Amino acid sequence: MKWEDLFRKQYLAAKDIPVSGITGVIQRIEIEDVGGEERPKDLKPVLYLEGVEQGITVNLTRHEILENAWGEDSDNCIGKELKVTRGKTLHMGKVVPCIVFYAVSPPTKVTDPNVTVVN
Repeated sequence: MKWEDLFRKQYLAAKDIPVSGITGVIQRIEIEDVGGEERPKDLKPVLYLEGVEQGITVNLTRHEILENAWGEDSDNCIGKELKVTRGKTLHMGKVVPCIVFYAVSPPTKVTDPNVTVVN
């Protein structure tokens, strides 16, 4: 057994997402201190899907997907269907794994024509 499997992780990482992705209903979004001992008081929004124990931290890119699909009030996201997949992004000059959001429920407001709604 891998050492990392012995410890419960509070938040999902890209490597935790199955290749096929996860599609679920947004249960809640909360502000949490995600910094741990190294960076205390690192407050970020964390999204929870129904039936998934761990949360997903919402960075600026994921926030833009949510806001463009369902408006500027995070409460509008509750009950909406979201697909979460693995992706790649550039971070400090290196290609690294990341978590990607796709709005599945129809948008309540579309301000960006580049937002993809998956059916």
